[in-house]
Amino acid sequence: EMDPRIMLVASFLIFGVGTYCLVSRRDLIRILISLQVIMNAVNLIFIIFSSIKKPLLFDPLPQEIVITSIVIDGCIIAVGLVLVILIFHSYRSIDIEKLRKLRW
Repeated sequence: EMDPRIMLVASFLIFGVGTYCLVSRRDLIRILISLQVIMNAVNLIFIIFSSIKKPLLFDPLPQEIVITSIVIDGCIIAVGLVLVILIFHSYRSIDIEKLRKLRW
């Protein structure tokens, strides 16, 4: 059995990498990928916290919530990719800085 602290540190590192990529990237597709990484880290943290209380007994409710969250995350990313495709067809760019200049 793995120590939950090691898994928590790993999931927080994954969350940190996703947050860094979210802040530092200018490409819309990379931003969507970093959002997916952040959502996966949160799901992992949720599963870890659910297994800390009862290490040998598994409660199915947190796992069902995480499965539902994964489905919702996939739908969010799919809608985001459709929006990125529409933006690319309209403006021929997915760079955030170029799209911000289009406002004014």
